[in-house]
Amino acid sequence: MTLYEAYLNGLKQLKNPDREEINLRILLCENNGIKSMSEFYLRKEENIRDLDRFNQDLQRFLNGEPVQYIVKKAQFYGDDFEVNEHVLIPRNETEEVVDFAIKKIKVKFGDKFIEVADVCTGSGCIGCELFLHANIKNVLFSDISREALDVAKRNATKLGVQGKFVCSDALDYLEKHVDVVISNPPYILNREEVDESVLKYEPHVALFVDDNLSIYKKIVEKSIKLGVPLIIFEIGYDLKDKLTNIFKEIAANYKISFYKDINNKDRICSLEKND
Repeated sequence: MTLYEAYLNGLKQLKNPDREEINLRILLCENNGIKSMSEFYLRKEENIRDLDRFNQDLQRFLNGEPVQYIVKKAQFYGDDFEVNEHVLIPRNETEEVVDFAIKKIKVKFGDKFIEVADVCTGSGCIGCELFLHANIKNVLFSDISREALDVAKRNATKLGVQGKFVCSDALDYLEKHVDVVISNPPYILNREEVDESVLKYEPHVALFVDDNLSIYKKIVEKSIKLGVPLIIFEIGYDLKDKLTNIFKEIAANYKISFYKDINNKDRICSLEKND
């Protein structure tokens, strides 16, 4: 069977072909070692290398498993990151956080080489891309999950990122000043808003936050204690009011700002120490 025949056969089985067919091509590209979608169309008349494996992978996808977990990688900021069931799949919204952080770092620190702590790092995608695109001399990667930290370490090694990896809750491990703390912590309050496939396959410890938003408070309190000049969070769209109240109480000497993503939802929060 050719790749294109397998593609057409798989297309008939998709529940929502218009939205899901890109995942079909991802599975076929992975099966035949194809690196781009344009290359897929050039090689579509090739025989598929492992039809049984493709059918198994397709069935996993039809059962709701994210395609990124099936192929064990996800693209983020132009790079491929290893992902598995221990880490969240990087989202487009997080790329916007990285964009924001790179610009903010360049304005605030200029040409100075700085140290960054990436808290709740997961796959390590944020810390890695900051290292690659800003003047970062070292990244401190931390996560409460040892398995997630192992994934982050493999991704950093593959991309040539210099970092230290610590299994820790929030910033409990940190005892020295760093220039930037950045985090994409758990931020979902309402489980009913989450897609079934996310609930079933992605790690809950990285998804759901308690009503008191304790993780945010812990990170900020420790950052303030160490004199961190810039703190950046990816946040849930519905957390702005709660976080404003928390941060005003504990971070009086910091400028608190919120920024909307491309969908006009509050997605980024920064706390910048007043000079």
